[in-house]
Amino acid sequence: MKTKILHNPSEKDIIDYKIEEAVVGQDGEPVYEESGTRPKWTGKTYEWSIKAGENVEFPAYVADYLKQIYGFLEEGEVKEVKEEVKEAQPIEVVKTDLTPNSYKAKRLEDGQMACPFCGKVFKNQRAVALHIGVAHRDKF
Repeated sequence: MKTKILHNPSEKDIIDYKIEEAVVGQDGEPVYEESGTRPKWTGKTYEWSIKAGENVEFPAYVADYLKQIYGFLEEGEVKEVKEEVKEAQPIEVVKTDLTPNSYKAKRLEDGQMACPFCGKVFKNQRAVALHIGVAHRDKF
């Protein structure tokens, strides 16, 4: 996607100016409708801001539109942005003994179930399982 840098030399801030996102083609330029007068829109709207004295990098179509609306904005250099592919970092796997027997609820004499971690008593296995998932999720 082509970008442009705009500089706001005035004392006026441009805050949250709403511009719809254009469909961008392979060449980095907006794809225009059949009439050729306006770009096709994705349906998303973004709010763009540039404060007084600030330099901000915008997509080229956004910079052109803002410059058309606010004539005092100055254009900087045009850049071609390349998508960088970051190398995936390996994650550390922590093994724990979470076999069903290692955290099985204890059945009490009256038919109720007790949490194996805190001993809280529940009326059935489902209630204990929900409790363990919420109250003791750090153990998993």
